[in-house]
Amino acid sequence: MASEAPILYASVSHGGVILADLFPAGDNPELSSVASRCLADAPRHHLHYTHTFKSRIQAFVMVDPFIFFAIADESHGRSEVLQLLNRLSDAFSFSPSLRKVKATGATSPHCLQKELFPVLRRVMLPSSSSHPHAPPPPSPPCEETKVSPPSSLSGSPMPSPPREEKTGLPPPSLQEDKEKDKDKDKDKDKVETKKSRKKEKQKKKKEAYHHNVMSINIITF
Repeated sequence: MASEAPILYASVSHGGVILADLFPAGDNPELSSVASRCLADAPRHHLHYTHTFKSRIQAFVMVDPFIFFAIADESHGRSEVLQLLNRLSDAFSFSPSLRKVKATGATSPHCLQKELFPVLRRVMLPSSSSHPHAPPPPSPPCEETKVSPPSSLSGSPMPSPPREEKTGLPPPSLQEDKEKDKDKDKDKDKVETKKSRKKEKQKKKKEAYHHNVMSINIITF
């Protein structure tokens, strides 16, 4: 049965970076080295792939951009190992951590070890889920690319807009209107002055005329 397959190693990776892995029998430098070489040469254009070397099955399931990989004993067959990897892929299909990695591309070795290790153990080793295991090592943070704010291309702060100085004077347009009104008033005063002077001259002429007429009448009389 697939649930009894002796999984020697299992991992979830993004590109060539292992996000989390599982060593059921404890850390094994040899298996770790084999896994790194296999993932580096993984066939990218296949949905699944298996290879047998030294009585060990090396199996891949690709769900872009992730690779689900396992090393198992040859005695239990390739199809059973692939079935376990497909279950692992389904278990992680709604993982917020993997969605974030897919969206940002931010990865570093074993950055999701703490989050993914319990699922790796439950799916790949269902018969041993009731036995205690050592807790996974803490996960280093996945590195995210920080986008600098678009303040300026050179990194220097953007200049603040010039501040308007308060001079206590009205705006230029209002000041011009007032000057025009003053000029109009001056023109009106000039016209009124000319009219009044003209009236005074006419009045003086009339008075002089009446005076002359009276003088002539007196002499004639």
